[in-house]
Amino acid sequence: MCALYIYLLINQKDWITFCMTILQNILFSTGNGFSDILCCRTSGTVICNNYSAHMGRASVITTDTYFNFFDSSTWNRYTGCSQISLNIRIKGKALISIYDESNSCLQTFDVDSAGTYDDVTINPDTGCAQGLYLKIEAADICDIERAFFYTANDSVAANDSVAANDIELGIIICTYKRDEYIKHNLRQLYESEFFNTSSPLYGRMKICVVDNASELPLYDDNNICIIHNVNNGGAGGFTKGIEYFRTIPGITNVVFMDDDVEFVNETFYRMYSLLSLLKPEYMDDVIQGRMFRLDNRCVQYTAGEIWNCGDIRHVGFNKDMSDRSCLKDMNTSYGEYAGWWLACYPVNFIKKNLPIPFFLHCDDVEYGIRCARRLIILNGINVWHETYEYRVTPTIIYYDIRNTLFVNHMHNMFDANLAIQSWKDRISYFHVQKEYKTEYMAIRAMNDFLKGEQWLMSVKPERLHRKLCRVRRLFRLHNTVFWRIVQLKYALKYNMREKHNEDTGAGNSTC
Repeated sequence: MCALYIYLLINQKDWITFCMTILQNILFSTGNGFSDILCCRTSGTVICNNYSAHMGRASVITTDTYFNFFDSSTWNRYTGCSQISLNIRIKGKALISIYDESNSCLQTFDVDSAGTYDDVTINPDTGCAQGLYLKIEAADICDIERAFFYTANDSVAANDSVAANDIELGIIICTYKRDEYIKHNLRQLYESEFFNTSSPLYGRMKICVVDNASELPLYDDNNICIIHNVNNGGAGGFTKGIEYFRTIPGITNVVFMDDDVEFVNETFYRMYSLLSLLKPEYMDDVIQGRMFRLDNRCVQYTAGEIWNCGDIRHVGFNKDMSDRSCLKDMNTSYGEYAGWWLACYPVNFIKKNLPIPFFLHCDDVEYGIRCARRLIILNGINVWHETYEYRVTPTIIYYDIRNTLFVNHMHNMFDANLAIQSWKDRISYFHVQKEYKTEYMAIRAMNDFLKGEQWLMSVKPERLHRKLCRVRRLFRLHNTVFWRIVQLKYALKYNMREKHNEDTGAGNSTC
């Protein structure tokens, strides 16, 4: 089956056409009730469902939004698609218009259908347009059953730069004692076109849930499997999933996804469409899913990550994507590694590379830096996820510090003087705040880093994590002695003269 013959909506066989390639559906609602402004701007009486909408008389829908703005420049860059059309199935009397990013009207079309749906195809003269959006003005009551941007297959075939790729996605979800999240997300994916036997997308997605708690029932029906694993953390769980997909023929791309994210199925449809048409020079690149905030669902936490030797920079940090001014350039800034809340790797890379056993944190950093491929971002490919500040614990601090040191050391970014000073500053802060357990974890992180990469590769992650979690109460005096011992080890390893009389920061604070 040619990957270009793409899905449309669940159980809508008449959506499937063999003369077009669907690029992007119009999503009228995310379904979660909190972020619909990312889909449509409305006035008057409008009732939106996922892919359909009911409009009252004199109501208006515009799609100059995060999910529905069609970034034609990005699609053209990665796929070569330049001839773009809009198809809309509508019943009622309305004026439909296509605008570009500068609000110039490219084309209008009057619809007047009584009792039946009209399939209206608009072929805007895109010219130099960088993006497109739709405006629907209802003169009377209107019902929209579907709408999508597409490119004609004959235009694709005529463009040698456009690839026709046979895509099959493998999804890895690593989980530990989050049964409700897993049930919800599996149910949602199961309701997608990838599991609709009437759809051309059927069988084009396989899901592997790796249960690090070994509590979920084992399951395997060729499209969804649940396997058990020891608690080796996220890195160990994704490693188990990679090993599974290495045995499955036909998989072209592997998606890493956290178990506790929220998403819309359109994300995977759009990812699949993009992969299906990627130019050959982009086939080994990585698709990065954006992270939106769960506590403020219209705000993008990051569109990509820049490592910066551990002082991470978030691309498009905390940007309100309901603001129309964000649309024009939202797909033009890139990170240097893909966060595993949603990241899609080519199978050629995952066949040869396994994550470093970091247990938690920085596993995606090291893997992405090792991959060393450009990141592709596209609006609509994203998840909602809890942000870092809600997840900080003393144990997390241990992994953050230890794994950051290892990543920098492995990739020639390590500066011995800067590393020791940064470490002293952090333990000083924890000490002043009387966070003695966190201070201990920070000291222990440096101590374990000094054991070297051979120790990291041989240590039992589950056993070490249990020991860290058993730490209950530690005294100030213990930390005062411990940090000095670790500092001495560091100085000896990196041939640094100790300057006890000149110490500032941690030395003075913890005495």
